[in-house]
Formats: sequence, structure tokens, C-alpha cells
Amino acid sequence: MKRTVIFFFTLLYPVLLFSQILNLDRTVEVDSSYNSKKKYAAILGASFYSVQQKYSFIDESLTYDFTHYLPKNHILVLSGKTNITSSGNTVFQNMGFAHLRYRDNDTRKFSAEPFTQYQWNHTLGLIQRYLLGCNLRVQLLNNTKMDIYYGLGVMYENEQWNYDGVINPDLIPIDWKVIKNDFYKTNQYVKAAISLSDNCDVVSAIFLQNKIDDFMNTYRLSNYTTFNIRINSKFYFAISGDISYDNKPVVPIKNTFYSMVSSLSLRL
Repeated sequence: MKRTVIFFFTLLYPVLLFSQILNLDRTVEVDSSYNSKKKYAAILGASFYSVQQKYSFIDESLTYDFTHYLPKNHILVLSGKTNITSSGNTVFQNMGFAHLRYRDNDTRKFSAEPFTQYQWNHTLGLIQRYLLGCNLRVQLLNNTKMDIYYGLGVMYENEQWNYDGVINPDLIPIDWKVIKNDFYKTNQYVKAAISLSDNCDVVSAIFLQNKIDDFMNTYRLSNYTTFNIRINSKFYFAISGDISYDNKPVVPIKNTFYSMVSSLSLRL
């Protein structure tokens, strides 16, 4: 029974949000009069599950998205996620991120998009990762049924890794030390959102990051797709999937990771 529960939650919750720049646009919007009356908006989602067997099994997850509407059609967005899964003293998953960015509220053809992010995934050996960068955000298409955006920029990445996520013990050095890296990378993305109805849409985005000093040989490619349903003005349901490929991971872990998750969120 214990293994069955662990396997079930491993399927339900993301294994890794590995793409370095996450597209955090909320896609199912309320009517414009709602935004005009408020300077702040928030979407919150949380779950907690506990089973007492030989050892206690606990799974906790929290997602959040806070938006501050600024003058001249700009917004400041803080988004993030944490997820911890454990049984007794064993932690199966400990990951999360916090992402802050400033951008145009979908009104300009060209706009700057500065951002910063903190990320961790202790299960895979990512102790921490800091990102700081800026994109040029280009509006390719924007109408009532679809919008498409392209982003191009550079970013600074500072990260620390250990070997906790390496499966093959032969690949772990005997006297290993924490690996500390500093990188400058290019960042590109294409994001498309399609409105299927007044309360339902689909969003998909592709991201590509390359090291500036090794542009052709070192890259990370990722995609996420989300299907959103607005139940009413307060509650949202979504099914999301993402996949990421890193051709040269810092430590010898898998090159490809993927996840799928369903969520119910509350808008404040």
C-alpha cells in the first residue's frame, strides 16, 4: 500500500520544473472591469495529503501568482511553487521556485521584460540556482482568440549542485565537492495562447537557453503546455505538462525530464 501511494503521487506532482525561465502569464482572465477596479490580483493553489502507516507519508504543494497592476499598462508578477513529498525520514521530492518579473500588460509591440528567479530541486542535486536577466518581448499576434509572443534576451545564472540525483554510483567521484557555476546565457521563447471559449484556453511555450561561450554545443530546450478552465470568477482548474532536455547536465543525471499535474486554484 505504501509503495502504491508513493507511486500515485509521483505521477500527480511534477518531477521537475527544469526550464530556467518559466512563462508565468495567467491565461484565463476575468472581464476588464475587474482589473480596472483593483491594483492587485492573486491566484493561489494548495494541497496537503497525509497517510499514517508504518511511516507517515506526507505530500505538500503550494502554488501562487501575485500581480501588481502599475501605471502605463505595466505589471509586476511574483509567481512560484513549492512541493515536498516524504515518508518517515525519507524525502522523495523537495523542489520549487520563485520568479519575479516586470513586463508590459500585453499592450505594446515591443517591450523590455526584466526578471529574476530562485530555484531548487534537492532530489536531483540542484541545491540552488539564481537567475537575473532581461528579454525583449515582441508581440507577434494579439486578438480576441489568440496571442503569440516571442522573447529574446540574456541572463546570468549562478548555481550549486551535488550528486544526490545521480543514479549510477560509479559516476560519483569519491572525494566529490559541491559544484559551483557561473554562466551567461542567451534566452529565447515563443508562447502561444488560444482561447477555445470564454472560460477555456490552451497555452503552450517553447524555451531555448544556450551558453554564450559555447553556444552550439551546450543548450537546454523545454516546453510546457497548459489547459485552463475557469469554473467561475474565483476558481480555476488546469492540467499542465512540461518536458525539458539538457544536452550537457552539470552532473551525470538524465538529460530529459517531464511532468504532468492537475490543479484547482482560487483567484483573489
